[in-house]
Amino acid sequence: MSQPEDTASISSIKSPRIVFIRSTGHSGSTLLDMLISSHPDVVSVGEVVRFNTAPNTKCTCRRSVWECPFWRAVEEVVRARFALRLSDLRLTRDDPGTFERHNLALFDAVREVSGKQVIVDSSKRLDRLIPLSESDRLDVLPIHLIRKPHGVVYSHVKRGRDWSTYAEKYAKGLVMTKEYLDHRSHIKLAYDHLVADPTRTLMRIMHEIGLEYHPDQLAW
Repeated sequence: MSQPEDTASISSIKSPRIVFIRSTGHSGSTLLDMLISSHPDVVSVGEVVRFNTAPNTKCTCRRSVWECPFWRAVEEVVRARFALRLSDLRLTRDDPGTFERHNLALFDAVREVSGKQVIVDSSKRLDRLIPLSESDRLDVLPIHLIRKPHGVVYSHVKRGRDWSTYAEKYAKGLVMTKEYLDHRSHIKLAYDHLVADPTRTLMRIMHEIGLEYHPDQLAW
């Protein structure tokens, strides 16, 4: 059983910059995440929402997130500073106060372990982006990554899935995201532009994030 969380410690946190990749599935979010987080001043937490939705997921190091040295170090910080465990964190839409405190605790611990001030969250989900963006204490920059619909749908069809289901999901997700982000600061990015000219595209993205493009971002 976890101890009561240390709300006093959490209340003093200043958020690092969170670059949140919003897209539908099979739109290139993993590629974009890898390109941005290959910058020496950036770290990625991947689809961190999986701590709640798929607790047995694996880290990119191929270990379970509960066995990965990076995430074990993050958990040690979360437990020492905030009396929480990673499995306690509520990272999906929840009570607004709990959601904000738990995300602040997570991102602060990731910053401590990595030494990086910019963190990429590629959870993709709009229902995670909205409460993150609406928190006054979290510094969130959304990237709306858009891939042409036939590419997304075909990617699902190749896996034996019904094309109409994913065409409908694509359309609904695109409209809802555009409506939400239209009057908010964000980066709009076409997947086709990224793959056609990754250097120029990354230079623009990094400038908007507040960092200089680094050549190593294309050498991972």
